[in-house]
Amino acid sequence: MKKLSLGICIVCIVGAIYVYWQNNSLVISMYEYRNQQIAIEFEGFKIVQLSDLHNHSFGDKQQQLVEQVNRINPDIIVFTGDIIDSYRTNFQNAYDAVEELQKLAPVYYTAGNHEARIMAYPEFEQGLLKRGVHVLRNEIALLERGDATISLIGLDDADFFGNDELGLKRGMVTKLNQLQAAVNSNFYVLLSHRPDYFEWYISESVPLTLSGHAHGGQVRVPFTDGLFAPGQGFFPSYTSGMHTQEESTLIISRGLGNSIFPIRVQNRPEIVVVTLHR
Repeated sequence: MKKLSLGICIVCIVGAIYVYWQNNSLVISMYEYRNQQIAIEFEGFKIVQLSDLHNHSFGDKQQQLVEQVNRINPDIIVFTGDIIDSYRTNFQNAYDAVEELQKLAPVYYTAGNHEARIMAYPEFEQGLLKRGVHVLRNEIALLERGDATISLIGLDDADFFGNDELGLKRGMVTKLNQLQAAVNSNFYVLLSHRPDYFEWYISESVPLTLSGHAHGGQVRVPFTDGLFAPGQGFFPSYTSGMHTQEESTLIISRGLGNSIFPIRVQNRPEIVVVTLHR
């Protein structure tokens, strides 16, 4: 019985260490994206994409996250939604992240479904703006290098457009079309929280979309892209990595934190790096 009890204790300790490591040890994923519409001035332009922080803390003032991003030396940093969590709203961890990251490179942000759910979102947005974050609420930011430009489109999450699926999808389509018409550069990047709309991004001929939301399928086992993702259900298709169909490419961040289900398995928090090439 003593040996059995000792064995159980060892298994529990090892399991706890493994779970902690899986949920707090950052991994960096590098992607090379090529498109002839990218001006030569933007050759090698480096974008760090962060998503779905959900109030998670990576040390004091987000030190572990900031150190990893600093080593990458990005040209810009983008957040693709759910930097806070609607079930345990705590603005400070998000504010700590953007305050420190803003020292490394310009930070751009578009909101996710968790931001849409909270009544205090306007207050939170003002806090981001005061800290120098470029908040893109159905807006375009122009990135410049020499005489060349790239447009960065930030599209609100579907939940900002209403509760009816058909209505919100029509609202998103209309808004994206308006933004596409306003683009004044040869190439643009779309920041849109949900990867499950990839077929729509293809139909709208979006060249490059950065998304999150799926949390990497939460539990990743062999031969799957995870067990479950919001909007896609069980055994989802779009939870991680680079996907290209026709003229459209989607890059999905597995995210940094958790929401309802608090544990990641074979799915460490992810920093995505996208390098642009002509």
